Amino acid sequence: MAGMLGCSPWVDGKAGIGVDEAGNLLLVLAWCGTGPNVAVVYHKRESGETVDDARYEASKPQGRYAAFRLDAPSGGWKATQGPLELDPAITYTAAGGNGDTVTTTGSVDFGVGDAAKLKPGLVLVQQYDDHKEQVVDVVIPVEQFQRSAQRPENCK
Repeated sequence: MAGMLGCSPWVDGKAGIGVDEAGNLLLVLAWCGTGPNVAVVYHKRESGETVDDARYEASKPQGRYAAFRLDAPSGGWKATQGPLELDPAITYTAAGGNGDTVTTTGSVDFGVGDAAKLKPGLVLVQQYDDHKEQVVDVVIPVEQFQRSAQRPENCK
């Protein structure tokens, strides 16, 4: 993750995008071991330069799941860089991790328009499609997202 991670951290869970009842974008995180205490939203410019758009911190993650609004975090999460102002022309990446750069939840790519694909209780993630031989967007129920994120092969 931009500005947060150096060399390849261990992946411990997943990140996804959801919406609340009002249609506000949520960052959705699920993990196996020690929960993430940092989350970052960033994008890459055409030059390849990475730009941090927002940073969030949690003092002590509880359980194995968290979801918070990107524009108004709550539930123990607070914005430490921002506020996040999303540009419809940009594809963003979001991920959670530990400030010590040892673990990450993995990441999710999203844009402002992705909110239209979602309703409360659903999570946008990317996964590899063997038939298309590429990574594709998939919308899954939050319960499936949590189970998938906490499977042994997604945890170190």
